[in-house]
Amino acid sequence: MPSSVLLPLMKAVDTVGKEIDWPTVDFVTDRNNLRKLLRWASGSTGRSNDFRIDFELAGENTVLFNRFEERTKVMTDGKGYGFSFEHETTSPTPGCERSTAHHRIVKYDFFGLKMIVRFEVDAFLPSDEAVQSSGKSATTLDSLTDSLSTLQVTTESASPPGLQIIRAGSEVPHRSVIELKTSSKKHIRWSDIFPQLYLSQTPWFYVGFHEKGTFTEVQKSNMLEMKEQRKDLEGRLRQLGQTLEMIQELAIAHGTKKCLSLVCQSGVLTVYERVGIEQCPVGDQQENEC
Repeated sequence: MPSSVLLPLMKAVDTVGKEIDWPTVDFVTDRNNLRKLLRWASGSTGRSNDFRIDFELAGENTVLFNRFEERTKVMTDGKGYGFSFEHETTSPTPGCERSTAHHRIVKYDFFGLKMIVRFEVDAFLPSDEAVQSSGKSATTLDSLTDSLSTLQVTTESASPPGLQIIRAGSEVPHRSVIELKTSSKKHIRWSDIFPQLYLSQTPWFYVGFHEKGTFTEVQKSNMLEMKEQRKDLEGRLRQLGQTLEMIQELAIAHGTKKCLSLVCQSGVLTVYERVGIEQCPVGDQQENEC
């Protein structure tokens, strides 16, 4: 729903019956927006780091971030194995066989800011016994590890589903959530991976190593054990917190009647006011036209 990007998030919260005191929330956003701002705050430049984030104020202090993408579909180059690896090493929860993706919503404190963050989840550990620091318990992924040497997978694409509320599956504890990655080299770029885990508080990280599509090993890590990575990221996270505070002050100064956009080009971040028939991400159409 392009005109109400955050509506599925709020509907999901209402549907599962989670209580959130919305007026006390500082930011409602997708994790992707935070990752983009973190890269900018860290000094990353170049066209690959250009972005646009639409935002508005809801209530007195709550800032709504609307993820903006020029393209809604991305063609793969055939060199990645992420989608197929996920498909071959996980099983859908009963009742969710037709789903193409799973998004989760988390609430946490970030340098004094109350955050509601939506992000995509790759998999989860199916039992409490599987959640151990040793990472050696039996799971769907574990049971396939021994046969990965004979597994051949190819890249495939997926189309995002429309908005539809279907009650299925069961509630999964956050301590069981997994981020999956694949790599042809036994080198992990923690400068990219750890922020992704931290900004969604994803506890588990599994990476499958392969040689031209033949997987030989799955390495498992728990975010609580990543003390060195957390220390390296501390300064960048603090910069992101300061950036969010400035954005919130800007949104408050413009009030609830204005729709704004953050546009980053070649490392320069500029704020624009959106005008015309375009609507704010969430809100009453007549009151929030901009």
